[in-house]
Amino acid sequence: MEKETSIIVNVSGEGTITYSRIAELVGKRCAALPAWILYPLTSIFWRSRLMPFPPSSIDFIRYPWVADITKMKSEFGYTPRYTTTQAVESYLEGRRTREEQP
Repeated sequence: MEKETSIIVNVSGEGTITYSRIAELVGKRCAALPAWILYPLTSIFWRSRLMPFPPSSIDFIRYPWVADITKMKSEFGYTPRYTTTQAVESYLEGRRTREEQP
């Protein structure tokens, strides 16, 4: 079913993926730290230029957003080719492949 539309949509994949799962896929370990330690620590690292993102970025990890694609599927008949997890795995595989090339 095709339906013409003149709106712009932000597409998401099916399902969710946790930061701990992403860390696992990258081969890293996760450590859960309380916010009262994490924000000041991140601030020190940010000001010292030891961390590439400011403390406010922690909010994206603490309060992740999740997109519901039900309406996109029902209104436009579109189903993503990959799940959210498959998309992350594909991205990481592409990074590994690029890093291995001379």
